[in-house]
Amino acid sequence: MAKILVMHTNKFLRMLYVVELARDGFDILLASDGHEAVREIEESAPDIVIVAVPRRRTAGVPELLKTLRERKSLPFILQASLPVIDSGIWPRDIFARQKYDLSKLKHQIRELLEKGMSEKLRSRSLDALDLVNERLQSEPDS
Repeated sequence: MAKILVMHTNKFLRMLYVVELARDGFDILLASDGHEAVREIEESAPDIVIVAVPRRRTAGVPELLKTLRERKSLPFILQASLPVIDSGIWPRDIFARQKYDLSKLKHQIRELLEKGMSEKLRSRSLDALDLVNERLQSEPDS
């Protein structure tokens, strides 16, 4: 079955993904930040990456962006919480909403694995993640 890399800053939600996605037969790789995600992409060659859009400054996001831009055949899904989706800053349609029910996400995963990621969606998603990263980098440390 396909290998899925999940990058999420919340360890409890990472464990939820492991349980739910492994139940469907996927092999799950985990990363808590961009540095770990890049290392997993290079070492383990996942078939798809799920990036939970961070709500605070997170290490390695610029490196992850660079890696995703370079690996054009690697599909990825951006996930965000409602405050990020509803902020009006980024296009709503590129984000998968973070929920505890992962049925829609599983459908999206299967669809991307089957059909791949369109160049338009890839470009819009990378631009959105880049904007998120720029905004987080400009926020003062808390």
